Amino acid sequence: MFGTVFRQIGATLGAVVVSLVGFANSLTVGIACIVFFTIYQQVENYLIYPKVMRRSVEVSDVAAIVAALLGAALFGVIGTLVAIPAVAAVQLILREVVVPRQQER
Repeated sequence: MFGTVFRQIGATLGAVVVSLVGFANSLTVGIACIVFFTIYQQVENYLIYPKVMRRSVEVSDVAAIVAALLGAALFGVIGTLVAIPAVAAVQLILREVVVPRQQER
C-alpha cells in the first residue's frame, strides 16, 4: 500500500516542481503545466487505474469506478487507492465463503 501512496505523492511532487519551473519561465507556461498535470492525473486515476486494477484483481469496470469515486469522496486519495482492492476482497469473500455455504444448504 505504501508503494502506491508514495507513487501518487511522487507524481504530485514532480508536477509541483515542473509547475514552479514553468512559473519561473512565464505565467502562461506555469498555468499550462498545472492544467496538463491536472488532466493527466484525472485520466490516470479514473480511466487507466480502474482498468489495470480490474485486470489484476478481476473487478468489473463499474464496480472499480464506483469504488474509486466512493473512496475518494469518503477518504480522499488514500480512499481511492484502497477502494478497488477492498471491493476485490469483498468479492473474493462472497465467492469463496458465502456462496459455497449457501450451496451446501
